[in-house]
Amino acid sequence: MAVPLLLLTAGQLSAALSGRAIASGASPFNIYTLALYCFLGARGVSWVLIVRYLSLSFAYPVMSLGYCLVPLAAALFLGEDLSWGTLAGMILVTAGVALIGTAGKKGQE
Repeated sequence: MAVPLLLLTAGQLSAALSGRAIASGASPFNIYTLALYCFLGARGVSWVLIVRYLSLSFAYPVMSLGYCLVPLAAALFLGEDLSWGTLAGMILVTAGVALIGTAGKKGQE
């Protein structure tokens, strides 16, 4: 499950960098746009492979951890700010994913 989350995060960082490059006058077909499509395409392929082995009701909620990883990566690599509200939301998302994962395992017993 980590691979598609990391590819999603890398794709979103590439999208932000592409947008910044375009805003400063670069072509829309810059290296960041190319990286964006490569990351998101690879994410799609990895997602198909994952749902072959895991139930969709378990795998899909785990992907919402992207709502936590993308802001963290943006803060680390792009210098964006993390507000207390964002941090609280990330905690709530993580707790929700943990609850869904626990409920899914109990439902399968």
